[in-house]
Amino acid sequence: DLGWSRMDAGAMPGMPWAGRGLERWLDRIDASAEQRTRIRAIAEAARSDLQGLRGQRRTHADQALALLARPEVDAAAAEALRQQMLRQHEQASARMMQALLDVARVLTPAQRATLAEQMRERRDQREQRWHERARPEAPR
Repeated sequence: DLGWSRMDAGAMPGMPWAGRGLERWLDRIDASAEQRTRIRAIAEAARSDLQGLRGQRRTHADQALALLARPEVDAAAAEALRQQMLRQHEQASARMMQALLDVARVLTPAQRATLAEQMRERRDQREQRWHERARPEAPR
């Protein structure tokens, strides 16, 4: 299950963009052969575009660690890096939203409703698992 935290993989929240996950999703919305072809092309283009941002993300992480390791705290450098990271996130977010809109244009209104419900369910399942893991264990 890929989500926002896996942005480097070109994911959308609740939507797999490759492999078996994408195929299962297409099956669930009963996509036609033409829709499948178009959606696969949209997904591949988005994944390709987002892969380019992955290296930037790693570079930013390395830069943040280098700032942390400095003998002196450099708030200005940290803020400049944070701004770079925000710009990169904005690029990725905009590209993912564009891909979602492109997919939506390929689907019928009924398929979009089904997709939205499936995405909502996946989000709720992820949140439930997160809350279960975050809950402290009872004393023994």
